[in-house]
Amino acid sequence: MNAILLQNGTRLNIARGYLSMLAVDNFLKRINHQPVIRILVSNEPVTVLIRNRKDACYLIFSKDKVESIKEYNGEIDCELSGEEEMIQSILDGKIQLQEAIKLRRVQIECTYRTMLLLESFFWLQRVEE
Repeated sequence: MNAILLQNGTRLNIARGYLSMLAVDNFLKRINHQPVIRILVSNEPVTVLIRNRKDACYLIFSKDKVESIKEYNGEIDCELSGEEEMIQSILDGKIQLQEAIKLRRVQIECTYRTMLLLESFFWLQRVEE
């Protein structure tokens, strides 16, 4: 297990592995049970490609729900890529998206507004320890 020391002094332990569909599934279960999604998402869905070296999936945030699909032919609004462990920590809300970007553990390509929206989703549904 690796550990990262965050700026606030918190130690983040990261298990070795890959971006498991379990992490994505758990995120989907948590976020789809929160009414905040209907408030934050505009009428147009937001499509995010999340990928690491081994795998990729698309998250589609709409007013009704967030869903994950493996293949998508339309335009994406955001691409989030990086280390498997860090992406899983972001999905679990253990580290904020912008902090992971500052640590250069993930890269993101999207508008600032979309990044803030994603960070809100990831943080609001975080796993409490």
